[in-house]
Amino acid sequence: MKQLILISVLFLTSLETFSQDCPCNKALETNTQNEFTTQTGRDFKQATTTFFSQDYTFWENYSSYQNKTTDLDAGFSIFSSSFSDNMTKEEKKAKFENMKSTFQATNNISQNDYLFISQKIASETVYNTWIKCVEVQCSNQDRMVISYTISGDMINVTLKWYAKTNQRYTKIGTIQPLNAEYQSGDLCQYYNIKSQNALTSTYKRINANQDVVITVNVKDYDALQVVIPRVEVENNSSGMPVGTIVTSVLDYPTFCKLNNQSEVLNLKKSKWAPCDGRSVAGSDYANYDAVVPDLRGVFLRGLNDFKVPLAPSINPQQADPDPDVKGNPRKEKSFQNDAIQTHTHNFNTGGWYNNGNKGSGIGYVGVNWDQGRTTTGPTGNVSEKETRPKNVAVYYYIRINK
Repeated sequence: MKQLILISVLFLTSLETFSQDCPCNKALETNTQNEFTTQTGRDFKQATTTFFSQDYTFWENYSSYQNKTTDLDAGFSIFSSSFSDNMTKEEKKAKFENMKSTFQATNNISQNDYLFISQKIASETVYNTWIKCVEVQCSNQDRMVISYTISGDMINVTLKWYAKTNQRYTKIGTIQPLNAEYQSGDLCQYYNIKSQNALTSTYKRINANQDVVITVNVKDYDALQVVIPRVEVENNSSGMPVGTIVTSVLDYPTFCKLNNQSEVLNLKKSKWAPCDGRSVAGSDYANYDAVVPDLRGVFLRGLNDFKVPLAPSINPQQADPDPDVKGNPRKEKSFQNDAIQTHTHNFNTGGWYNNGNKGSGIGYVGVNWDQGRTTTGPTGNVSEKETRPKNVAVYYYIRINK
C-alpha cells in the first residue's frame, strides 16, 4: 500500500484569525496554483472562473455529463477535491453558493475560500513549508493552525496557537474523529491550550479505503479540520505496463471507486485514464505521447506489424489493406472509417415495362415476365446508419502511470 501524497488540510478559520497580511499565504497560493497547473494542465484562475460559471447541481452530476471539455474537467477537479464526503449535501450547496456569490461580486476568491478549494492540491512539502514560514514570519498574528503527519495507520494531529499575546489560554471544545480512533496525546476535548503552545494526539486509521476526517472545535474560533486521503491500495492491475488498454463495463466513477483511484486525475499518481483523447501531460505515458487515444464509439484493430525482428509474415486474409494518407502502412492510433468491401451483384432480367392501368413508372424485374416486383430502398429492419458486426458496448481505459 502506498499513501497518497496530496495534502488535504481544511481551514475553516475566520478572516480575522487568518490574516491576508502574512506573506506566507501568498507563497502557499502561488505554489498551489503551480501544482494545480502541473496536475491538470490548466490555469488555476481560468479553472475557478469555469468552476463558478456553473451551479452546484451541474458539478454534482458532472460524471454523467456528455459534453465534457478540458476546461470543465479542470473546474470539476476543484469541485471533487473541495467538497468532501464528510459534508452534507445542504452544507456543500450552501458553501458553494456563498463562494460563487463572493467570486462573482469581486472576481476573486477570499483567503478562506481559496484555502478551502485548494485543500487537496497543495503537496505535503508545500504545506509544511507554509507552516514553517508562518512560525518564523507570522507568529505575531492571531491564528490556530492544524497539521498532521502519518506513519502507517498512525496519524499525529497537532494544533498550534499563534496568539497576539503570550498570556492567554483558551479551551478546546469537542473533537470529532471520523474513521479514526484516539490512541494517546494531549489534544483532547475540554483541555486548555496556551498561547504560542501546541497540543498533539495520535489517532489510528480504521478503514484504509476511506478518508480520515478529524474536526477540532476551539472556543472563540471556527472549527479546524484535517482530511487525510484514503490509502491508495495497489490492485491486481499493478503489473500492467504503461500504455495498456483495458475494456470495462464500469463507467468512470465506478471504475475509479472500485480501483481505489480518485475521479480527478492526478497525472503523477493516477494509474488509469479514460481513452477519450485528453491530455495527460506529466504522466509516465506522456513520455510517449501527451494525449491518450480517443476510443469512444470505435472498435480496436491490430496493426499489420509489431516492428519486432524476425516476425512471421501476416496472413493476407487478415491484413489491414489501408495505407495512411501518404501511402505508408497504418500507424498506431490512426483512425479508419467504416466501409463495405467492393463487390458486384448479378441477376437475370426478363425485361421492363410500364403498366398503363396502374400508372406509369412501375418496373418489374425477373427471370420472366410473370416474376414478382422488386423495389429499391432500405434492406428491411436491419438497415442503420453504418455497417457493423454484432457488438456489446464497453468503456476503454489506458494505463498512464506505473
